[in-house]
Amino acid sequence: MPSHLPPDFAATHFLSEDNLSLDLLNSEHFDYRGKRPPQDLLEDAGWLGAWVRRWQLPVTPPPDALALTALRALRALLRGMATKLAAKQPITGEQWEELNALLALSPLYQQVVQDAAGVRLALRPLHPGWMSVVSQVAAAWVDLVAGTPSGRLKVCANPACRWVFLDQSHNQSRRWCRQWACGNLMNVRQHRALRSQGSGRKKDAPERS
Repeated sequence: MPSHLPPDFAATHFLSEDNLSLDLLNSEHFDYRGKRPPQDLLEDAGWLGAWVRRWQLPVTPPPDALALTALRALRALLRGMATKLAAKQPITGEQWEELNALLALSPLYQQVVQDAAGVRLALRPLHPGWMSVVSQVAAAWVDLVAGTPSGRLKVCANPACRWVFLDQSHNQSRRWCRQWACGNLMNVRQHRALRSQGSGRKKDAPERS
């Protein structure tokens, strides 16, 4: 599918949540104005290349058909989990079991690594490749959920957007993915709606004799 986005838009705008799993989750891009159908950035070579480079994933785009299916399944699962967490509802046991199944797609083994910091054990995929990336993303999501206080994981308040983000504000007051996009758009729509309601009340008001 050809992209309607500038060449560098993926790197500068769609990889901004500083988390591997959130980047995948938001790779199903919804037009915040609600004018275009959703775009699957897993089919966008520019986005895939930026994602692989940013997280130093040991793969070369594009993923094969099986890995692409697994990535989409994981993305849909993470979307459902994020929606529950944003609504302050618990993730279901069935969802965790589905995540376990995706984690099991790429078994790991331990390997001794020696570097400047000393000797340590590191986990390595038994079968490197795109399926190991699926498991890596799933593990990043578990780390995110386990380390994020309740109420910090949110979905943009613009219903057309659906961007998932971490609210890092002091009082957890952030509502929008980006103020310059959804924040401004929704504020303008709210202002117009209030002005329209005011005009309607004036028209309906009885004339004084």
